[in-house]
Amino acid sequence: MTDASNSDLNPGALGTKEIRIPVPWGHVAGKAWGDPSNQRVLAVHGWMDNAGTFDLLIPLLKRSLYIVCVEMPGHGRSSHLPTGIPYHYIDFVATVRRVVRWLKWEKFWYMGHSMGASLGYVYNSLWPNEVQRFVCIDQLKTVTDPESETRMRYTDGLNAFMSLDKVQRIENADPKGYPYMSSSSASLSTPSTATMNSRNKVRKLCVLEAQGKSMRRNGRTIETSDS
Repeated sequence: MTDASNSDLNPGALGTKEIRIPVPWGHVAGKAWGDPSNQRVLAVHGWMDNAGTFDLLIPLLKRSLYIVCVEMPGHGRSSHLPTGIPYHYIDFVATVRRVVRWLKWEKFWYMGHSMGASLGYVYNSLWPNEVQRFVCIDQLKTVTDPESETRMRYTDGLNAFMSLDKVQRIENADPKGYPYMSSSSASLSTPSTATMNSRNKVRKLCVLEAQGKSMRRNGRTIETSDS
């Protein structure tokens, strides 16, 4: 902000706090910057990105802001959706709503990049009395299609997505059930080939990261477990 004095700028020394917001499928992760008593700002990243996308921008903004950067399902350190559930940005609007309700914010500013900006357009149209200021980065409007293409886009997309059922071997499956407390240990006692392949990939990534060869997205490392 060009009209801010040097004393009002965040020099980057202000620490961040990792947050976890409980949701029915797990948690929504994120980072909080600043004093919670300051002006509230909700920041949402773009597609296949994470909260780290704002790391270089936020230190240039006023220190009088409290900015919560959240990560949508399947992004960053947030929980993935259950198998068979698609990742569509419109469905992420419900995630944003859950975040706002958990934070107990009645009024706030919204800042979004790309997909996050599209979510902001939709959210602001549904709850216009909550968003006081709206900042869009790299997105002039929400995603729209000509009427003639909408049906084709949705049917082709859903058909392609549901074709993954056979690859994941869940179509007509009758999975073995386990009591809640023993489900984790039972599923790990006889890991599938896919699970073992995933573990091997994780081990390889850990080695590459230790050697400084792994790719990281906006400096955001995804936590994994080999247990």
